[in-house]
Amino acid sequence: MVTVAIQKYTCMILCLAHDFLYISARVKWTTKELQELNYYFEEDMKLGRNVKEKKIMEAIASSKEKRGNLHRRKWETIKAKVNYIILKEKRQKN
Repeated sequence: MVTVAIQKYTCMILCLAHDFLYISARVKWTTKELQELNYYFEEDMKLGRNVKEKKIMEAIASSKEKRGNLHRRKWETIKAKVNYIILKEKRQKN
C-alpha cells in the first residue's frame, strides 16, 4: 500500500513538472512580423550583413513600446530569420 501511494505521488509530481517544461515548437512567421523585420533591419538586409544582438535587442524593445509583434520572438530566432532572408536574396541574385 505504501509503495503504491509513493508511486502515485511521484507520478503526480512528474506530470506537473512536465507541464511546466518549456517545449519550443516552430511557429510560422506572420506577415506583420515580417513587415517589422523589414522595417527594423532593412539596411542590414540590403547590405547583406549579419545583424548583431545589440541591434536586435533594440528592435525588440522598440517593438514592445510600439505594441508590435516582433518582441514575442527570441533574439536568436530573429537573427536566424534575418540571416536566412539575406541568404535567400543572395541565392536569387546568382
